[in-house]
Amino acid sequence: MASPAQVIGRFLDVLAWNPLGGALLGEFTRRPQRERNLLALFLRPEADRTCPNRAATVAELIGMLRTQVAADPGHPRAVELVGELAVHSDEFAAVWALRDVEEPTRGQMRLSHPQVGELNGELNLDWDAYPIPGNPGPALMVCTAPDGSPDAGRLHLLAGLLGTP
Repeated sequence: MASPAQVIGRFLDVLAWNPLGGALLGEFTRRPQRERNLLALFLRPEADRTCPNRAATVAELIGMLRTQVAADPGHPRAVELVGELAVHSDEFAAVWALRDVEEPTRGQMRLSHPQVGELNGELNLDWDAYPIPGNPGPALMVCTAPDGSPDAGRLHLLAGLLGTP
């Protein structure tokens, strides 16, 4: 697949990625499996540098997590994750208390990536989530940029640096 892609579990754990998807995740891919959670990634203090609209992304991810937790509130991973995030992040606790629920299948994200330029290294990407069969199963999250756009050019540059098509 020529676009960045990740397989996301029902509680927002990142289960797998292709090379370009891994490049967007950066050092995150080297963390132990239990620590590779999208929400935990965006709640880290340094996320403000790489995701200019981080607060909106966090709110959306918390809404998505709440949807999954509501479906199975006693699931051990749900209990563990919500407990960990609530203890370690005041931001998570405050947004979780709003009780917002979301189930988006598409959205937008902005990421700054040093490999595609310091000043113009921002990537504005659209993402779509495709459920993988199973109930509840993981989803394939694919990021794209419009053909011919500067963002598509930056993705192409990043793919070239990685030696992928």
